[in-house]
Amino acid sequence: TINDVSSCQGRAVFLTGSNVCMSRTNKPTNFWQGSASALAATDPIDINSTVESSQMLAAVPFNKDLAVFSPKGQFVVFGRTALTPSNAKLVLTTKFENELKAKPVAAGKNVFFASNFGRYTGIREFFAETTGASNDSRPVTQHVNKYLLGTAILLTASANYETLIVHTNASQTDVYPYQYIWADDKKIQSAWSTWKFEH
Repeated sequence: TINDVSSCQGRAVFLTGSNVCMSRTNKPTNFWQGSASALAATDPIDINSTVESSQMLAAVPFNKDLAVFSPKGQFVVFGRTALTPSNAKLVLTTKFENELKAKPVAAGKNVFFASNFGRYTGIREFFAETTGASNDSRPVTQHVNKYLLGTAILLTASANYETLIVHTNASQTDVYPYQYIWADDKKIQSAWSTWKFEH
């Protein structure tokens, strides 16, 4: 079963089971090797994690890399250089539980993803360290961990407005905007609110 579809460096990306499968470079419908005797840099890529074998359910391009999410971990296919079948790796970088009914969403240099907190939803932001050598995740609902009622079913973000909007299954008419402001590498605003719609 194909769990998600994305793209990376001109390749179509399919998540299936514990594998990340990529087409030939700039040929999104071609998943065949160019030659039976030699491996080319543009040939398709099919990789999985050597650390943890679990279902890969969501893939989000960010910061030149491809972030891949399983129910209990965050993986990265590093794309700082050209991806080839010989250098592509699926690296487990952090192990935080995800609620993947709502697909993670990128905004600027971060990727927001949901997790369950009992009857409530928690949101974390996945980011690359300033050195670019590693990744981490921090909670953005730590100060309001019983505010987003229900399970997240949709995340939408705008980097221009520095806003994330969360919709849960608890109400068809309520959404939860998260508005944040960064000044250099310091977050100076982290504010949650509720928008209630009549219809």
